[in-house]
Amino acid sequence: MVARRFVINQSAISKPRENVGVVYFKPSRVELVIAFLWTTLINISQRKNNGHLRPCLLSVPVNLCGKIDFPKYKNSFGNFALEVPVKIISGDTGMELQDILLLIKDVIQKTNVSFVKSSDDIYSLASKFHEEIQEWEENEQVDVCMASSLCTFPINEADFGWGKPCLTSLGLRRSDMFWLYDTQCGTEIVVQADLKKEYMDMFECNKDVLSFTCE
Repeated sequence: MVARRFVINQSAISKPRENVGVVYFKPSRVELVIAFLWTTLINISQRKNNGHLRPCLLSVPVNLCGKIDFPKYKNSFGNFALEVPVKIISGDTGMELQDILLLIKDVIQKTNVSFVKSSDDIYSLASKFHEEIQEWEENEQVDVCMASSLCTFPINEADFGWGKPCLTSLGLRRSDMFWLYDTQCGTEIVVQADLKKEYMDMFECNKDVLSFTCE
């Protein structure tokens, strides 16, 4: 695995938000960036496989705090999040940015509805998602990608006695992964991409990536 860090400024985010076409919601900057990154990675994989679109899985965390009837504790903190599978099988969806954006949003919304309706059995439902992701991850014919965002989390304010961080590094280095977090000024998004070398060689030279980010 190879790690690279890219910075996406606010103006680069605003333009695609205006050009994604007619959608029934205004995407957040995180939704837009994740959709853009995954779309780019899918296109790279397709080129490497002579135009063949392999089944693709995107694993994204969904925060269920405030969306289910869960016991509230006075001194509790953090998120109740789980990984949700977003799947593409050849021919079942368009491959433009708008199509991927709508697919991700649709899966997240259906997940929220499912947990609201099944609040008495949330652990069984969460286990089902976990098993589904694991099954796809173990299939060598599937392209698996993970994405996670720490945007709006105050990680740049952490100080354990050595001062605030000047360089942040995340990652498990076990699968293709995109980590998102805010720059210190808070107006831009840092993307840490952990990709297989052959994918990274194509990703960092991709014209859309180059126009969207600055290294």
